[in-house]
Amino acid sequence: MLRIVCLLCIALIHGAAVADEPAAPTVVVQSFVRAYNDHDLDSMVKLLAEDVAWQSIQGDKVVTKATTRAELLNQLAVYFNDHPNARSVLEQSFVSGSYVSVRERAFWKQDGKTLSATAVAVYETANGRITRAWYYPAAAQP
Repeated sequence: MLRIVCLLCIALIHGAAVADEPAAPTVVVQSFVRAYNDHDLDSMVKLLAEDVAWQSIQGDKVVTKATTRAELLNQLAVYFNDHPNARSVLEQSFVSGSYVSVRERAFWKQDGKTLSATAVAVYETANGRITRAWYYPAAAQP
């Protein structure tokens, strides 16, 4: 009986240690896109580092769109208000360490038509949160 109790304790301790580990980079990015699709800023805040950097690659320039979680969430709140049907799909992804590279297809409505565009993005994660994201120019899709 003591042996069973000891094994049960070891299993519980191991389970608690695993639960405290940060999510894998792909899980973080997929969770962020799910929260984006739900326009769920409360869930998004849990997936972004306080000092997250959100950047856009434009030719040979890197344009910083946001340098804090609060700044990015404020921008997203305005965007969701202006585009209540905005959503995104990760069409492809691969991981290299803490970096997740994706081909992302965004959808939104304009003048009653659903439009979409694809873009490549790279997310950097640490401790279960997105710390940096780089978005490359989007290509409009029919």
